[in-house]
Amino acid sequence: MLLGLLVVFYWCDFGKRLITYIRESVTEFKKVVWPPRKDATRMTVFVVVFVAILSLFIYAVDSLISWLFFDLLLKRG
Repeated sequence: MLLGLLVVFYWCDFGKRLITYIRESVTEFKKVVWPPRKDATRMTVFVVVFVAILSLFIYAVDSLISWLFFDLLLKRG
């Protein structure tokens, strides 16, 4: 039964397109030039530090706007 399903899958258009897609994906994957481990680690650390700094900046601006709006303008503080 499994063999029959495989034969039907391969003969139908979807099966042929899927197999072609997988073959082309593997071919393209082999063309990828990966950065050295040192560079990848350095870039990862840079991204993590940048995201942390940006998060702190957004938190500070949000807190400032919240303080200005609620405490000074609406006098709810």
